[in-house]
Amino acid sequence: RKAKLKILPSKTFSEMYGNQFIETINNAGDVVLRPLGDAWLKDDSRRDFEGIYFHPTKVKEDWHNLYNGFAVTPAAVMDFRFIQLYANHIHNIICSNDEQMIHYIWSWCADLFQHPEEKKGVAVVMMGGRGVGKGFFAQPLGEIWGSHFMHLTNAAKLTGRFNSHLANKVLVFVDEAFWSEDKRSEAVLKGLITEPKALIEAKGIDVVSVDNFCKFIMASNEDWTVPAGTDERRFCCIDVSNAKAKDHTYFSALDKEVRHPLFAPTLLRYLLDYQYDCDTVRRAPASSALTNQKLHSLSAVEEFWFEALQVGSDYHL
Repeated sequence: RKAKLKILPSKTFSEMYGNQFIETINNAGDVVLRPLGDAWLKDDSRRDFEGIYFHPTKVKEDWHNLYNGFAVTPAAVMDFRFIQLYANHIHNIICSNDEQMIHYIWSWCADLFQHPEEKKGVAVVMMGGRGVGKGFFAQPLGEIWGSHFMHLTNAAKLTGRFNSHLANKVLVFVDEAFWSEDKRSEAVLKGLITEPKALIEAKGIDVVSVDNFCKFIMASNEDWTVPAGTDERRFCCIDVSNAKAKDHTYFSALDKEVRHPLFAPTLLRYLLDYQYDCDTVRRAPASSALTNQKLHSLSAVEEFWFEALQVGSDYHL
């Protein structure tokens, strides 16, 4: 795997290596010691790039790609025993044995690894109480992505001004997400989910437009998790089963499985081989969980008429 890239001003780079020296030959042919940083900066044999970029598949000559690939190597042979408990967890707990949702979630996960360069425009949103196992779905996927995975526990880190941490991410897990009436944040979130470009800003550095490869998994125990419109297509909302909530024996066994050295390589092998229709990933299944998010997201006028229809009263305006 490639080392993590840290961009430094030339002065900072020189100071960092100012206490290390290298022998060089001056114009008179004498051996002299020079600070390592300054020597490297002025060495005409140093490696130069036109710039840096992040792309899972595109090759740009003379540019440095920040994409590192997977953090694990897929297993050569698929042995389902190494991911059996995890698969059962997805089927029985995450998807509550809903066959349509099970196929969609496996397809979404497979697409995450088979086509990281494509944005299908749908985020997975899990709702349920604490201790039901939402994190056990997302974290193993993140481990496979390594440096291209981020676990956020503050939704403001997703939609806030300074967002350079998203620049080289493929998967972002937003834990304990919740929503409020913030139209600016809503526009930012929906743009991150669907748009091929994103505006990235680091402190003290100008805003730049970069290719956006982020896919999102969100988890929450709040009633209002995402801003879902009446014709919403960006969110696959799931009510996670609480059948194993706080079942220490169950989660201990699941934790042991995902920590096994062969778990991640086997899961990656399974997802790389999984057969699915790419267009299916663009169309999240309808669910009662999505309907509830739409109801929480109604405007004041829409909520008025919804309540009027519910109670069946004769409203006079």
